Amino acid sequence: MKKIICILTLLLAFLIVKVSAQNYNTLCTTGLALENEGKLDAAINKYSDAIGLKTNLSKGYSLRANAYFKKGNYDNAISDISQAIILSPNDNSLFEVRANCYMEKEVYDKALSDYNIVLSKANKNDIKYILIFFRRGKALHYNKRYDDAVVDYTQAIKLSLKSTTNYKYFYLWRALSYFKANNYTEAIKDFDTHLAVYPTYVKSIFYQGYAYNKNGETEKAKANALKLIEIDPSKEVYFSGKNILDIYDLDMRRKVVNQSLKEAITKIEESQISPSKTLANTNLVEAFTKLNKAWLYSTGISTKVYGSGKYCRN
Repeated sequence: MKKIICILTLLLAFLIVKVSAQNYNTLCTTGLALENEGKLDAAINKYSDAIGLKTNLSKGYSLRANAYFKKGNYDNAISDISQAIILSPNDNSLFEVRANCYMEKEVYDKALSDYNIVLSKANKNDIKYILIFFRRGKALHYNKRYDDAVVDYTQAIKLSLKSTTNYKYFYLWRALSYFKANNYTEAIKDFDTHLAVYPTYVKSIFYQGYAYNKNGETEKAKANALKLIEIDPSKEVYFSGKNILDIYDLDMRRKVVNQSLKEAITKIEESQISPSKTLANTNLVEAFTKLNKAWLYSTGISTKVYGSGKYCRN
């Protein structure tokens, strides 16, 4: 009798474990379906229920991390993916997800560390690592390791030649790293490649013109300046004729912007305490003029690039 009871107990335990596993997988699958419908909060709830059933499995944490990522809740995403890594330390894809989260938070040194782990065991010629090389290149770039960034971008470009996807923006990033490393000749070549596909991309036109100017290729620098003015004719007010190359003088432009904004604020404050309505209006007109000058002298350009898409693994 005791033997029968023992067998039944074991059978019951087995069935409970089996049902629990089925429920866990069902919750994860349901969560994924909700996530694909854009119902992130509902998906997170399902993943949380799954985690409640199986706290020792990494899948639920990984899935919830992705959903948090899509919501822009990077801290929760990092917490979940870190727990998934503890449970599945040999799953390199988890380190990639965490690295992508750190990239969004602009914590580039930690992102770099995680990308290093992924690529330390990678087949460097496997096309599936194309974006990881690119993203590690970005982390290196933002850590001001421009020469190392160029190496990763070059590998990403090499792998991109095996793909049918348009990865020409890789050339823009490599150009910017060359530019920051003062290698203007190579930067110009990569800007050319990028502009062949995106001929009106202001950042490429501007920094290529800047590089031409630094290399002493004045006429080419002027040609790029004219392209910028064609895109934004208002710039011609201050950058034309003998002053056209001033468009690349960023230090001067920043000074003018800061001074114009300071003067505009002063005029606005004077208008508010002016005893005369006419004088107040005059001050406001002058303030507007100063603001307009600040706007025209501002570039709206930096060596930081956005818009290359989210990083999270789907």
